Order: sequence, then structure tokens, then C-alpha cells
Amino acid sequence: MRGIIGVELIIFAILVVGGGIALVGGMKMIFTSRKDVSAEPNESKHRQNRNEKQSNLHDEANTQWRELDIEWRHPGSDWVYLPKFDKDNECKLVTIRDLGHREAVEPLIQRVLEKRDYTLSLEREPTNKHDPNAIQVMDTTGGSGVVVGYLPKEVSAVIANRYSTNMPISVIVKRAIKAPDGAVYLRLAPLVPKKSLRKQYELA
Repeated sequence: MRGIIGVELIIFAILVVGGGIALVGGMKMIFTSRKDVSAEPNESKHRQNRNEKQSNLHDEANTQWRELDIEWRHPGSDWVYLPKFDKDNECKLVTIRDLGHREAVEPLIQRVLEKRDYTLSLEREPTNKHDPNAIQVMDTTGGSGVVVGYLPKEVSAVIANRYSTNMPISVIVKRAIKAPDGAVYLRLAPLVPKKSLRKQYELA
């Protein structure tokens, strides 16, 4: 009798354990299946977000300021960049709409973009009531003398603080930048005589 009961207990235990394993296995399969299904929308959303970001970056790239191809021209070996004022040795051309600079500079911009000859000069304007250190940028191509803008105030101040007013100064167009609205702006490189020639003009 005890032997029969023992066998029945063993069989019962096997059935219980087996059923538990089957139940756990079944739950694991259901959980795994549910996990895989729930991951699909997330992956799809991730791809959608990634595509949207790429599209936004593409749109932004189309509207960024863009550097245009121009011919770089240096006026000669006696001229050098204005020392220690900017790491890129350049500054913007300041145009004042009320003075008609935007219209006046258009022919210069066209010549620069078409890689045709042009000449520029700088002219100090000590009578300027807003800034006695002001320096005008002149388009002197073909013997004309059209004011197309100014050097930035901080650049004029550097020149005024370092050198006497009778020292020659010059400028070249270093870059042309196209804005998102299609307008083109010029970046200038102010020039001064090389060290051996400008030493006599340096202020103590």
C-alpha cells in the first residue's frame, strides 16, 4: 500500500512540476510575443522621427548662409592684413540703407561674383558726427569714387589707436556670403603697409 501511495505521489509531483514548466513556458511565449509586437510601433516612430530630423536638417541646410566662389586678389607684396584684430583677418562691410549703400554696392558685388576687375580704397572721415574714426569704403573701379559702406566701428578704432592718420590703408574683398533671402554680403580684409613701411606711422 505504501508503495502504491509513494508512486502516486511521485506521479502527482511530476504532473505539478511539468504543468508549472508548461505554464511558465506559455507565459514566456505570450510575453515575448507581446514584447515584439509592442516594439514595432516604437521602431516605426523612431524611423519617422529620424526621417523628420533629416528632412529638417535638409531644409535648414537649404536656408543657411552660403559662401560663394570668388577670385581672391591681393593688391601687392607691400600690403599685409591688419595685425591682431580678428583671427580670420576679415570684417563685414557695414552698409547703411538710408545712405543708399545697398544700391551703391550692387555693381561691386556683380563684378566680384563674375570675377571681373575691381578696385577699392579706404577714406577716413574725421568729420563724421557719429564716429570721428569712421572709415569709408570706396568703389573706385574705372576712376569712380562711390561710397559703398564703412568699415565696422571697432576696426576703425583699432586703426585710429595704432597708427597716425596719414598712414596709407587699403582693403580687399575676402569673401562673398549669400543670405537665406538671396541677398549677397561682402566680407572685407583691411590692409596696412608691411611692418618695415608702417613703422614710422605707429603711435607710441
